[in-house]
Amino acid sequence: MTGTVTHIYLDEALGQTRVAFICGNGNDALDARDVTPDSIVEIWHRRWDAPTLIGTVHFARVEQLFTTQNRATARLHDDTAISLRLRAKDRPAPGDVCAVTITAAPREDKAWQAVLGARLVSRYGILLPGISGIFRSKGFSLSDNGDAMEAMIEAALPNDFGFIMRSAARLLSIEAMDDEAKALLHAWQTGAKVPSGRMPVASAPYLIHDGGGLAGQIARYAPDAELIEVNESADQHHLTNMLDEAI
Repeated sequence: MTGTVTHIYLDEALGQTRVAFICGNGNDALDARDVTPDSIVEIWHRRWDAPTLIGTVHFARVEQLFTTQNRATARLHDDTAISLRLRAKDRPAPGDVCAVTITAAPREDKAWQAVLGARLVSRYGILLPGISGIFRSKGFSLSDNGDAMEAMIEAALPNDFGFIMRSAARLLSIEAMDDEAKALLHAWQTGAKVPSGRMPVASAPYLIHDGGGLAGQIARYAPDAELIEVNESADQHHLTNMLDEAI
């Protein structure tokens, strides 16, 4: 994300929903005509005939390791192939069933992209079900409230949940960061198909969490953004053209 998202526009195009995240440059009430391709920070596509897996969490069975590439291949419960990005400390073995989070859609000859571990992501934090520990990004400085935030989050979460404080969280108050952690925990517990305590002993591929769907992901990605309401067909046409041009 290259700018602070202040507004959101939902475009119901033929066969797809497009979500435009917009940086309004301080305009609280952004007029549709003020939106330009340069003000559009990011666009999400959601095809109606091909539901997205991005943000969903699964148990997947590891198939092959490619250690020199820091990558592995795996399969979801419905036989969907995924490509896992591995860190140096990740050492899954073929046949293992591991929690994974889908991060990117297939492109060219690549499968769905994923990382090891269950994650629920917001603008300010990342909830880590099944993992203990509170971490912070390198964006925190010594003058930030990182220590106090860590202590508050640790007190708010059960023992089998970890948390990463993202760089954007350094602008939050300690109380707001506490609310953020609790909101992510609630979102996880509301949609979880498997208790977090069972995650380390999984034996078969399975859907763990659907990521909250499109509405939940938008709310976590841009929690403070305003929805642009379009009542005139001319304004809708303008915004659609801006999306096409930005793409």
